[in-house]
Amino acid sequence: MVDNSSDTGFLAVRAGVNNEKVKDAIAAILREFRLVRDKGVTAEELKKAKDYFKGKMLLAFESSDDWAEFVGEQEIALNKILKPEQILRKINAVSRKDILRVARDIFRPSKLNLALIGPLKDDREFQKLLKI
Repeated sequence: MVDNSSDTGFLAVRAGVNNEKVKDAIAAILREFRLVRDKGVTAEELKKAKDYFKGKMLLAFESSDDWAEFVGEQEIALNKILKPEQILRKINAVSRKDILRVARDIFRPSKLNLALIGPLKDDREFQKLLKI
C-alpha cells in the first residue's frame, strides 16, 4: 500500500500470518527491502510494477466514485488536474535509478515502524528485527 500525498506519504506492507510465523514474515519483508535498497530492481520487475500500477489506475477510472476521488485528490494536493495520459507518462518515466535512490532514502532503520495485532508479551525481540 502506498500513500502519495504531496508533502507526506508512506509505504506499508501488510501480512496476515500465523503467530508462530510473525518473525519469519518480518525477516522476509526486511530481506526484500534490503535487496531493493542495495541492488535495486530488475528491468523486468520495474516493467511488471508499472504495468500493474497503470492497469489498476485505468480500471479504477471505470467507477465514477474512483474518478471523482482521483480528480479531487489532485485538486487538493496539486491545485491542478493531470489527465490520465500525463500520469501514465510520469509512470513510464520512472527508472531503475529512481527506485534505487528512493529505496536508499526510505529503507533505513530510522524510518521503519512496525504495528502488530495479536498476543504480544515483550516487544524487544521485534525491535531487534527492525534492522535493515
